[in-house]
Amino acid sequence: MLFTNFTYKNDDAVEKEQASETVATAAQEPMQDNSANDMPMPETLESTLFIPGYLNTQIGKYMRIEFLIGNGLTDRNGKLVKVGASYIILQAQNGDLIVCDLFSIKFVTIIESPTVI
Repeated sequence: MLFTNFTYKNDDAVEKEQASETVATAAQEPMQDNSANDMPMPETLESTLFIPGYLNTQIGKYMRIEFLIGNGLTDRNGKLVKVGASYIILQAQNGDLIVCDLFSIKFVTIIESPTVI
C-alpha cells in the first residue's frame, strides 16, 4: 500500500494542534497593548472647560486638594504628577505618590510659590 505511513487526524485534533501552536507562538512573543495608544483622549482631559482639563495644565505645581468624604472635607497636599480620566496623582513631600479620586474633589488651591510646610 502506498500510504502506509499516513495517519489521519480528525478535525478536532487538527484544531487543537493549531490552537496549541498559536498559544505557544503567543507565549514566545511579548504582548503589546496598543489599545491605550489607539484611543482618543477624552474631551474632559483636553478642554480647560472641565476640571481635569484645567488640572492637566497645572502639572508640576504644588497644590492642596480638598475632598468630600462622607459628610466632611479632608485634604491632601503635593505636587500634581498626572491627571487621568477619573483620578489625579499627587507626589507628597516625602516622595510618596497619592492616587486621588477625581469625582470627590471639591476645592483645589494651586500654590504658586510653595514654602516648606
